[in-house]
Amino acid sequence: MRTFTLALVRGFAIWLAFASISLIYLFGVSAMHVVDFVSHESFEVVYTRVLAAGTGPVEFNYHGWILAGAFTALVVYTFSNIRVRVGIAVLGVIAPWFWTGGGIKGTAGWLLLMPATPLWTMQTAASGSDGEFYAEGFVIAVAVGWWMILWTLVGITDFLKLRRVLSKSRLTNPHDQLIETKKPTRMDSGSAF
Repeated sequence: MRTFTLALVRGFAIWLAFASISLIYLFGVSAMHVVDFVSHESFEVVYTRVLAAGTGPVEFNYHGWILAGAFTALVVYTFSNIRVRVGIAVLGVIAPWFWTGGGIKGTAGWLLLMPATPLWTMQTAASGSDGEFYAEGFVIAVAVGWWMILWTLVGITDFLKLRRVLSKSRLTNPHDQLIETKKPTRMDSGSAF
């Protein structure tokens, strides 16, 4: 019963994190169209402007497909076995590389997303971000960075769980163990020479 409760709490935490990341992502999409490039406004002012203005359907169409793909990956992850979960977690970390455009510059940006995300989040919460941060879409980059952090943590825990499950199955199932066989000698081959 305890294991089931922990798994249920873990699943709920992953879904809650996904909902939070999706809200940050949608906020970033809206903020790109509302905030002036040169303005320096507090987070509260940007938030009220985003709520008042919203954004156009074309932007939400494109970004809606991205969120739909992320949602689909999470649904498949939720109802899969542990081996598939590890693969989905790896895909969740690698998928934003395609969002950055690939190449040398895109790969560098992809590698910097995870370490920069907590710093950008603190900077935004402290109202230290200017209009360029919102207008250039760095809030979306923060959401993608948190997405990568989420899948990295989930993937590591699932990989460790998979290793533990596989090692237990080797100890309890004699068919999976290596069976040493006697190597044939010259006398066993039936040859007279």
